[in-house]
Amino acid sequence: MTEQLIGAQDLETFRQIGMSLLAKFPAVSPWFEWWLRDAHASMLFESQRCMDPVLWNSLPSTTNAEESMHWKIYSAVGEKHAVMEGICSLFAFVQHYDKLIASARVGIKTRYGQPERWKITAKQLGRTKRSRRPHSAGGLPLKGRRPSARYHNDGR
Repeated sequence: MTEQLIGAQDLETFRQIGMSLLAKFPAVSPWFEWWLRDAHASMLFESQRCMDPVLWNSLPSTTNAEESMHWKIYSAVGEKHAVMEGICSLFAFVQHYDKLIASARVGIKTRYGQPERWKITAKQLGRTKRSRRPHSAGGLPLKGRRPSARYHNDGR
């Protein structure tokens, strides 16, 4: 039933499946209501999506970018802080990135010296890893193993 909810193509079908889900499992109401908020629903349910489908399908199928940012945060501010110390550390982290963004917007360099090696590679090849070959027109890698279906971008 939840998979039907995720794949519902229109709002009316989504509502019908949602009502059936709540009738069958009333205890999930708080969880379900959280997911029905506009900001959350648009990330998960096709019928609630506002993003252009072409753009949606162009997004990476992994959470690597999020995991990378979590690593940056943990490296910068540390872990296991008291509440106020943690909030202050996160605020300092945000201020640092706000300064970088503001500087980049007005043309101020945010890094000095040579660009990182991956940026040079991306400019030359159109990808950041020399060892990763682009996919064929059919979506399969030209060489190597098939991509895993478990990393399909389903909106979560």
